[in-house]
Amino acid sequence: MEFFNEEREMILSSVSSKSIKKIFHIGSTAILGICAKNIVDILIEVKDKSKL
Repeated sequence: MEFFNEEREMILSSVSSKSIKKIFHIGSTAILGICAKNIVDILIEVKDKSKL
């Protein structure tokens, strides 16, 4: 979860927050307490992809 938060902040500092609706932590690393690969899956929902 900590790594996701770091990545989320990096994304927000790189892309205009006006373009982003939500940032989701998805996949097995989003589930606390289970064994998972050390790969964090992130899904970004944007308002209008043509504005990116």
